[in-house]
This record gives sequence, structure tokens and C-alpha cells, in this order.
Amino acid sequence: MASLRFEPPSPGRWTLDTGHFPRPVTRFSAEIFIGPAIDGFRRSTEPYGLLLDFVEWAFVHGWGYSCPRPVPALREIVALDRKAWDGAVGSSVELSRRLATSMKVFEHKPWRAEESTWAQRIKPAMIDTHRRLQAVDPSRLDADGMLAHLERCVRSLRVAIRVHHRFNVTPVVPVGDLLAHVEEWGAASESEVLELLPRAGPDGGGASRHLAAVVKAVQEESGAGAALFATELAPDGVLAALRSHAGPAGAATADYLDMIGNWTAGAGTDVGEARLIELPDVLLETIRTAARRRDEGGGDGGDRAGDMRRAVPAPSRALFDELLGEARSVHGLRDERALYCDVWANGLTRRAILAAGEALAQKGSVERPDHLVEAGYVEMRALISSGAGPSAGELAQRALARGEADPEHVPVVLGETSHRPVPIAWLPAGAARTERAFRTYLAAMSGGPEANNADGEVVRGSGASAGVYEGPARVIRDPAELDRVQGGDVLVAEATSPAFNIVVGLVGAIVTERGGLLSHAAIVAREFAIPAVVGCSDAMKRIPDGGRVRVDGATGEATILVP
Repeated sequence: MASLRFEPPSPGRWTLDTGHFPRPVTRFSAEIFIGPAIDGFRRSTEPYGLLLDFVEWAFVHGWGYSCPRPVPALREIVALDRKAWDGAVGSSVELSRRLATSMKVFEHKPWRAEESTWAQRIKPAMIDTHRRLQAVDPSRLDADGMLAHLERCVRSLRVAIRVHHRFNVTPVVPVGDLLAHVEEWGAASESEVLELLPRAGPDGGGASRHLAAVVKAVQEESGAGAALFATELAPDGVLAALRSHAGPAGAATADYLDMIGNWTAGAGTDVGEARLIELPDVLLETIRTAARRRDEGGGDGGDRAGDMRRAVPAPSRALFDELLGEARSVHGLRDERALYCDVWANGLTRRAILAAGEALAQKGSVERPDHLVEAGYVEMRALISSGAGPSAGELAQRALARGEADPEHVPVVLGETSHRPVPIAWLPAGAARTERAFRTYLAAMSGGPEANNADGEVVRGSGASAGVYEGPARVIRDPAELDRVQGGDVLVAEATSPAFNIVVGLVGAIVTERGGLLSHAAIVAREFAIPAVVGCSDAMKRIPDGGRVRVDGATGEATILVP
């Protein structure tokens, strides 16, 4: 990896995108992702009239990089000044149309219709598609049947990626607008504002209602409780016993596993990521931890909202109530659009690929079934249909190279850009509010400048969820290692994604290297009321796996107590 040359894929400033791609991706995923993602992203910015047109992705030696692309009229400006801006507005029909749209965003509130469309039409349709594909057992198909099923999975995956990114902006503008206004009023910090949003979405914890049904049924059936905590069986055996248990506990377990079993455990963007059903230790520990946990008391942020409301100037309190309600109404969509779109679709596509890999492994065409994920889509189809394509040794080498890729030698930024954001002051009032909301959210999501971690025992970042917790560190460098997470661990990772939700209920605290107060790790930590520190640039280097750590989510410090 150290000898590879990393060049920008095209002009612009390209940033390593570890949020979507924490590891080098498979050739298959690199081929499938880019087109639908860009198309969906472009569709997400149009209803809000944003000056950002879309985000472009590219893969350099398998590592994902992203580059923001403003609307074409702004891309053409070499040196942005007020004269160039006014000229672009006067000559570009699209730019003028975007500004006219953004000026009326808070009058029309497009996120309301989008959230309704998602909840009432898109999400149910995605779940129905996934369940129909899931009902097919690809291991029972012949080569032609496998090819046809794989093609259906790939079509579904392309749609899922496009839909995910089509709703990128929906939860962003209302939350960003709330943050910007509260900052202007001086009523609270960003962290305090975001504390009001947990539990705003029905699935913030990831199929939490299905898990709650399992716990309720197990607690009411003594036989099921004994099966859950049986020690003589391996984790997959315990899950099988629970699933086959007569009565509500068996049905609830089957429903839960059918819902999340084929979700990928990772960022949810690559067929190279294991499915949760491939990590029975994690699934079992999740159910056991939920069953042990007593019903939690406490409110839903109402008291904190009241305190904050009183800190808002009296004439603006009605507006505060409105902004908080709008932010809460769409907050849950941020995770849902991933879980019910590409996290599930990638898992089902992987399932189909592994079934074909089993058949090819029996013929000696691949060394291991999971090596088939290393093939590109055309290569994959050729291997399944005729056995032609990359050799078993070549696929094994690709798997080895991806597994051994060291992020330490990967540059965070490639290329440079002369473009700079259009100053908010140049925009009409309504458009300025929309753009400020969008930029405020992005800043909170990405985090601030890197903290100074000169103290050898203390790793510093941003406090994202209040509280203090002390426990053993579990450093996760790859989603495939999630089965190492045990109840009470401190999860240490570069970043987390919605697919990590399955283990969040197990851990006592979270520390991440990347992200800000609106990163996934920060959101789920507040959802589960556990301490979190995000944006610790060197946490994975300095916190030893298994070492004892105290995490203070208020000060933003993780102290290494016992190496």
C-alpha cells in the first residue's frame, strides 16, 4: 500500500470518505455504487435549491473518495468574487431557478412531503422488495436461476442506493435550521440542542420494535428464557433453538432475524461486508443484553426542551417550538434510509453471491465461497455461467490485498480546488437561511479541527453524548470484527454507520476518530444514552485493544487507565 500512487481522479479536492467506505471496496461495489449515488444525490438537492449540485465519488485503489460539485454555473467560475457571482446569477437559468426555490423552502417545507412519501410509500415498497428477494433460497437454484436471481438483486441494489441518496437532504435542512437559530439566540450549545432529538425516529436503534417484541416474549415464557441463556450451545445453535421455540417467542425471534439478518455489518455499502446473520455471536449478545436491561425511566427530552425554550428570547419561543417539531419529525429518516435501502440490499446481493460461490468452490473455481465477492459484476456472471474469468488464485489475492490494506498509508485529501463557498451574505434572505441550515448541519456532522492529543494518557475529541463510563476498549478496525464486541465494552472505531446499530446496545461508550456532533456515532450514542467522544484523530493508534478506558462525554476526553 505504501508504494501505491494516489492521484486525484479528476480536477477538484477529493476527500477520503470513510463514512461510506471504511475499507477498500470490492470491484463489484465500485462498479455498482457511483452512478445511482450521484443521481440520487442530485435529486436530493433540487427541491431545496442548494448551491451544491451533487457529491461525486471515485475509487482509488479501492478507497472511496468524494468531491462536492456545485451547480454548473459556479463550477465555471475560476475566481469567485461579487462581480463573477452576479454575472452567474444573471446568465444562468438553473442558478436563478435554484435561488428562487431556496428562497421559498421554509414556506413550502418540502421535507414534510418527502418524509410522508418515504414513510407511506417508499419504505414499505423497499421492505416488500427485500422480503420477496429474501424468500428465494439461492442455494437451491441452478446456474441460470442464480444468474437471474443475482440480476434481480443487483437491480434492487441500484434502486436502493439511488433512493438512499435521494433523501440525503430531507433530514438535514430542518435540523440545521434549528441549530443555526439556537446558536443565534445563544440559548444552548449544539450538543445540548441535539440532545433533544434522540428517540424522534421510530427506528433510531435499528428494528428496535422487533427486538423489543423478542425480549417481551422471552420474559413471559420461562422455557424461552432458559433457551436464550443456554450455555451448552454455540450462538447459532441458541438462535436456532429460539427461532424454533413454540409460541410468541419463536415467532418474534424469527421476525427479528428475518428483518435484520441480511443487513450488512458495516457501512452498508459493500458486498464484501458480512451480514449480521454471519455474526451469530453479535445477534445473540444483543438479545441477551436487551433481555437483561431493566426498563429505563427518564423522559424524552421534554424537560430539557422546556429549559432551552426559556433561554430563547420570548418573541422567538413560538419559532423555537416550530423548529424543534420540524427537526424531530424528520430526524429518524437519516438512519432509516440506509437501513431499509442499501444496507439490506447489499446484504441480499451478498447472500446471492455467496450461494453462487458455494457452487463454484465445489468445482474448484474459487478457493472459498466469499472470494466470489472480489469479482466484478461481468466477471462474476462469467464465472457462474461458464467458469470463465479470474482464477481462484487471483480472487484470493484480491481478498488478501483488501484485507491487508492499511489506512495509515492512505492520504486523506487528493488534489486541490480554487472554488470557495459563496458567502451567505451574497444570497437573498430566504436562500441565505436555507444555505446556512445546510452548511450548519454539515459542519456538525463532520466535526471541528483536530484536537491536540499531546497528553499520552488522554485522547481528546468532541463530547457528543454526556456521561462518564469506564470499561475495556474494543478497537474495531473492520466491520467483520464486530463479533468481538462484548457487553460493557467501549467501542473504538474510525467511524460508525447505521449497520453498527446492532452492537450499540451492547457497549457502554463510543470513541471514534472521525465525525462531529451529527455523525452517526454521536446520534446513536444519544439515542442509547451512553457517553461518546467523536473526532479523536488518533484514537485507534493510542487506545490499546483490551485496555481500560474512561470516557467522559461532556469534556470530550477518553483517558487510558490501564494499557
